[in-house]
Amino acid sequence: TTGPVFGFYAIKDRRTTLSFESGPAFVAEKESDQRSDDLSVLGQEKFTHRFNELFHIWQSLKCQAPLEDTSDFVLRAEVGGAIALGAGFSWRTSVENVYSNQTAFSRNRNDLRIKSTLGFSF
Repeated sequence: TTGPVFGFYAIKDRRTTLSFESGPAFVAEKESDQRSDDLSVLGQEKFTHRFNELFHIWQSLKCQAPLEDTSDFVLRAEVGGAIALGAGFSWRTSVENVYSNQTAFSRNRNDLRIKSTLGFSF
């Protein structure tokens, strides 16, 4: 998926941001031997809040749907938090749910992911 998005900040200060974005997107998919290229519309919301220099949280919601069949949408929601460990290291944990309204044969509509990562910033 690639494409330009246009957005604005509803809240943007030192500790909290809330942004909204939307725009067209080009989606290339391959399933077995079938390939499809579609134009789609994308809408997204992102929220972050920094409690202090050590801990922050985030939440995002993203919806993407082909222009020719908007009932074939994918919805992604994520919520998570990160804590600074010192010396450029951080620990991030999040829960993400990906909901696909029309799935491939014998696939579930929901894909729940629990992610935990160790990060390094330089």
